[in-house]
Amino acid sequence: MLSSWIHHKWREKKIVIGTFLDVKSAYPMVHKKRLIHLLIAQNCPPYLYLIIDSFLTDRTTKLCLDQYISHEFNIPTGLPQGSPLSVILYLLYNSDLLIPGPPSLAKDTTSIAYVDDVTHLLAANSLKEGMEELGKVL
Repeated sequence: MLSSWIHHKWREKKIVIGTFLDVKSAYPMVHKKRLIHLLIAQNCPPYLYLIIDSFLTDRTTKLCLDQYISHEFNIPTGLPQGSPLSVILYLLYNSDLLIPGPPSLAKDTTSIAYVDDVTHLLAANSLKEGMEELGKVL
């Protein structure tokens, strides 16, 4: 998908500039109240965001190292590692990093995300123009 977009822009004699973002510690850093706020802002039905809120409430864990097992403690933030739902919730949480709208050959900007990786591409007539436009997007 992105390679087709890039080749199309090259055929238009434009240069393509890209930024590649990798969010460090993505899942553990998700703030539950912010996620619920974003879901409400994206018109998520109340029954669904209430289920998600419950899914992320009263989570606990224990640490095990060799023979040592810690006492159980609360995990107040983050998404559960390994849960298929966490992938979807993180993409919704991270959606503000994306350029709005679907990729289009008519547009000179596009972005794509996969879990905690976000790629922004911008096509321009010159490097100077591209850098100026990229500054506006980011």
